[in-house]
Formats: sequence, C-alpha cells, structure tokens
Amino acid sequence: MKILLVADREDLKRFLEQEFSLRGAEIVHYWHPIKAMDNVGEMAPDVIIFSAQDFPRHWKPFLLYFRAYSPPAEKVPFILLCGENFNDDELKKAEHLKVSAVIPEKLDTPSDLQKLRSYITPERNSSYHPAKDETADILFTHPENLVLVQGRIEEISSAALTFSPSAPEVCEDFPVPAIVQECSLNIFGTLIDADIEITRKDTASLHARLLSGHDEIASHI
Repeated sequence: MKILLVADREDLKRFLEQEFSLRGAEIVHYWHPIKAMDNVGEMAPDVIIFSAQDFPRHWKPFLLYFRAYSPPAEKVPFILLCGENFNDDELKKAEHLKVSAVIPEKLDTPSDLQKLRSYITPERNSSYHPAKDETADILFTHPENLVLVQGRIEEISSAALTFSPSAPEVCEDFPVPAIVQECSLNIFGTLIDADIEITRKDTASLHARLLSGHDEIASHI
C-alpha cells in the first residue's frame, strides 16, 4: 500500500511510519502540493493524506486535479488533516467534494487515530510473526558505542521490523531516530544484508523501517 502524504511536517511522516510501516505501507512524502500534483498520476497512491493546516488554499485544487486526471481516483481515500482554522464553511466544502475524512492534525485521541487507521487497509501477508522454533535474528553494530547488538525478530514485513535485543538494557539508551547500516538478518536460515532506521523504542523492543533489502525479505516471509 502506498500512502501519499502532502504536508510541511517531518514529524508527521515519522508518526505515520511508526503507525503503518508494519502494515506494509510505504509513506511517500511531498513538502509542496504543486510538486505532488505533478507526480500523483504516475505515483498511483492507495491513500492520500493532505494537510489542510499547512496548505489551506491547495487541498481543493489538488483534489479536483487528481480526480479529473486519474479515473480510478474516486476510489482513493482522500483524508484531510485540519487545524483550528478549518471552519464550518471549509467543512461544508469538504463534504461537497466528498472528502473521505476530516481529522484533527494532532491525532492525539483514540477516536481520531482509529478513524485514520480505518482507511489504511493492511496488505495480505504484509507482515509475519516468526514462530519460536523459526530462525529470525538480527545482528548489527550500535551506531554510537560500536557494541554488537543481537536480537530476536518478533515481527517483519518488506517495509519494517520489530525486534527484542538479547540485552534488554540496549533499549534504554538507544538513540531514536537512528540509521543503522549493514545489519545482518537471518531469516529462516537465509542471511540478508539491510540498512534500517530505528524509529521507536519500547521497554524491551526496537521498531525499525527498512531502508534496503525489501524485495529479498518479501520473498522469504
């Protein structure tokens, strides 16, 4: 699944990656709507998320252009992220143009998040949870202290993975975000080299998106 994000916010892109990368979603981020408009037909996104807060004058012409020049566009969800300046008049225009959803850009309530998630449909077999008796390991050098980090992969897709380090204390001081190059993945006995970006950490797990190795990983899960 390909999500087109049109917004002037890097943190929003990272948030979407954390939420949806393990669902097999690819986030394509454009900082300016005109450039996105030039490429949207060729890109063929499955979902469009557009910040009306960042670009209040552009969302309407962008939507009309997309639907006029991309015949299947009516089926592509068009989601507006709005701020406090999105008034009732703008909401009526969104309803008239059949915008799929208008959601507060902060995305800080469970209901807003669930509404957004409802438009991001997981792809079939997009992620895999290795069984305990299956080999699914990761090995790389810590980007700061150069110590070897080993871990067990808990979930993996062609776009991202989640793993638990053998030494849980690794999670405490691991820098986020951080790019880790030349990781060694052992997927069911097949060794795959990949670059990753650690995007989030929990008490005992690290979450990362894949920067390379997508096709090879997809062929093994």
